Amino acid sequence: MPHVEQHTVLIATGQDQPGILDEITKYLLEHGANIDEITTTNLRGYVSLMMLVRSDRPTLAAVQQNLPALQSRMGLMLSLLPAIDVPDMPGHHYTLLLSGGDETGTLRKVSHLMRALGINIQQVGTKSAKQGFQLTLGFLIPREMPVTNLREYLDQLLSPLKVRWELSPG
Repeated sequence: MPHVEQHTVLIATGQDQPGILDEITKYLLEHGANIDEITTTNLRGYVSLMMLVRSDRPTLAAVQQNLPALQSRMGLMLSLLPAIDVPDMPGHHYTLLLSGGDETGTLRKVSHLMRALGINIQQVGTKSAKQGFQLTLGFLIPREMPVTNLREYLDQLLSPLKVRWELSPG
């Protein structure tokens, strides 16, 4: 009987150091697991890494069983979570770029608007500087929502904050 492949999500967080990706990919390959997707970020010396790992159930069980030893050796927090099959949602991918003076609560206000509109934010990036902040949000606008409505809502929300913004496909 052939082994059915399944997915799990490996999450690694901790203080950044050279060789993290090398150690984790080596560990997974030694156990016979494949990496389908990966995202990583470094924030002031701390790293966060997420991998979508694919293999059969026995292999993933071995990866899980031996994970504490890898975690101890690397000094990272490592965990495996079952991957959830999320159906493709009909809609249009958009990016919202914001910049301006460091207005307290801008991210909160925008995320609250998106929540109220039923828009799931998929990616967030922020950067603060002396001149202000930059914020990038990636999300999927449901097909039934006209983009012109979202633009109006954003304008009403952001104009009083004196925040520059741009909404674009992609």
